[in-house]
Amino acid sequence: MWPLPWASWANQSNLLKQNARSGYLGECFLSLGDDMTNQIAVWLGVFILGALMLDITFFGTEHIYFLGKKFFTFLEWLAFWR
Repeated sequence: MWPLPWASWANQSNLLKQNARSGYLGECFLSLGDDMTNQIAVWLGVFILGALMLDITFFGTEHIYFLGKKFFTFLEWLAFWR
């Protein structure tokens, strides 16, 4: 016996039109839009690096070092639960 949302999902006629980018949300699909292009990736990288440079210039590196250590500790914790 399937739960009702999955039963209605299996009966949709446009099931074949959906792809891996679609997420299931209730009884409809959530389309995530277009793929990330190279131009978007480059501008995102430039923005992140610029923000880091401004942060280091005005506030130093102590808190970035602290957050980096905590981030890698968190990654190790996630790897344990894999």
